[in-house]
Amino acid sequence: MGNIAGFQWKAYFNDDVVIEQFDEDDNEVLFKEVIDKGEDSITVFKVLDSSGKDALKADLRKSTLTEGKKVTKVKGKNPQLIYRRRVVRGVRGADGAIMTTPSIIKHHVGIKTDSETKVLEVYLERNTDKKKTKAFKE
Repeated sequence: MGNIAGFQWKAYFNDDVVIEQFDEDDNEVLFKEVIDKGEDSITVFKVLDSSGKDALKADLRKSTLTEGKKVTKVKGKNPQLIYRRRVVRGVRGADGAIMTTPSIIKHHVGIKTDSETKVLEVYLERNTDKKKTKAFKE
């Protein structure tokens, strides 16, 4: 895993292949490589913090989402990974004007089955190293 600040993802596959967002030279690997490898063969998908600890984990074999020590079961069959990375560049002030602020990168990790969808979101608060995690409504 590279030495990039913030969060980064790591995908595990049923053939023991692991794809990380950053290679050993800190070059970014596009998420498209995970899709190209085969969404159906992903077993575990993690978003790691800058120290390499799990911030969020989707275990598709068990249909569970893990945040810290909290494990949430997703009911249903045929679990599929949901992953999005969204950059939030500004916020609206009280007067409605968009203020220039440091960007926030939000990671959404979830599992969709034939009967239920659950998604979690993790990001660092602006100008801090404080991690924020919450359930995200699709």
